[in-house]
Amino acid sequence: MQRCALAFLAVSLTLPSIAAALPIVSVDADPNLPGVQTTRSVELGDSFDVAISVEAVDAAHPLHAFELVLAHGDVLGGASVALGDFLGADAFLIPGAPSPIGVEIAAARLGPEGSAGAGVLAIVHFAALALGTSPLDPLDVLLAEPFGVPLATDAIHGATIEVVPEAATGALLFAALAALAGARRARRI
Repeated sequence: MQRCALAFLAVSLTLPSIAAALPIVSVDADPNLPGVQTTRSVELGDSFDVAISVEAVDAAHPLHAFELVLAHGDVLGGASVALGDFLGADAFLIPGAPSPIGVEIAAARLGPEGSAGAGVLAIVHFAALALGTSPLDPLDVLLAEPFGVPLATDAIHGATIEVVPEAATGALLFAALAALAGARRARRI
């Protein structure tokens, strides 16, 4: 019995640790600000970008390709996608089929090597079509190492966009309400 325990200990000490950090995929609601922003307010009619970013990609398990659906609500539309810089200059965007729930995004590298570290996978350009709140949720996220080996994720984080009235529209509405109140007051006198 002692020999089995010693043999197990010897083998376990010689095996490499398989507990590596797993990638984290996040939606950055405002890529112009430092860090990953989980919320953002935009005005009705605005066009804006969000970023799909990745971090903690281990060099022993580099990222070679990814696929996901970025689900969004009815208040956003006109989505177009551009490839981020994380996968490198030899990466290409794979056109996605129309999706009723969001934007399909997929990309892969041409070469056999992958990328490690942190960076932007894709930039999605939206237009704010209506007032309200829209969650941006990455669904069906698939990451792959070179040669199609699946790569697990540690976490997947979405974001929220709030579409608010234009500042000028709000000021005009306030002015109109004030004028209406003044007219009512003048009639009472």
